[in-house]
Amino acid sequence: MSWGRLEYGETYTKELWHDTLPDTACLNLDDDSQWYDFERMCEVVYDVMGRDNAKFATALYEQDRFWTKKWQIDYRQGQREKFYCYLETVCQGEPYDN
Repeated sequence: MSWGRLEYGETYTKELWHDTLPDTACLNLDDDSQWYDFERMCEVVYDVMGRDNAKFATALYEQDRFWTKKWQIDYRQGQREKFYCYLETVCQGEPYDN
């Protein structure tokens, strides 16, 4: 988790790890309250991206594609893959259940 905290921040890392981030795909962006939820999630993503490269994050934030469900879903999947790839490099053996 320490790598994730440095990379994404505490809250996003925990929610990414536990798969408890809001389900962006199910949001109806024509509904004002759901649009608000989506907008808040986009702001979180912008903050996460800004930790690594603020200039790139701002450039994306200003593009229409950043504000689409598809882009947000693809970004989240990419970050999840990045997280798991990191874990594969630092862990050995097969996972087990206790």
